[in-house]
Amino acid sequence: MADDKIIALAAYQDDEKQQEITEDALALRFSERHADELRYIAVKGEWRKWSGNRWHPDATLLGFDLARQCCRDVAAELCNGKPLKHILNAKTIAAVERMAKADRRHATTIDQWDANDLDFNAAENPDGYVQP
Repeated sequence: MADDKIIALAAYQDDEKQQEITEDALALRFSERHADELRYIAVKGEWRKWSGNRWHPDATLLGFDLARQCCRDVAAELCNGKPLKHILNAKTIAAVERMAKADRRHATTIDQWDANDLDFNAAENPDGYVQP
């Protein structure tokens, strides 16, 4: 009888963990992970990735792929590797990427790119200095 209660409690705690994992929490995790290497230009609908030398436009759905990997990692980390359908479905992954696009760590405008005539393909930091 005590074993049944322990199993029920463990199942309840797993359900509770799954409910705490929101699309917003996943998007924040994505942005924390990729804040230094990804920028998004909304008017162009384009992600750009930092290579160490310059920002490269992406034409391969990199943002979606990285959001997918982030969701997989969270599922493995928080849920003992059990597949979580609501975290690993395309709708959630797309929502994570969509929310990350608006995160101030990624969002840029056209005016911020090449803000300094001497720095090719550089984005201006909101603090005023040019960030490559």
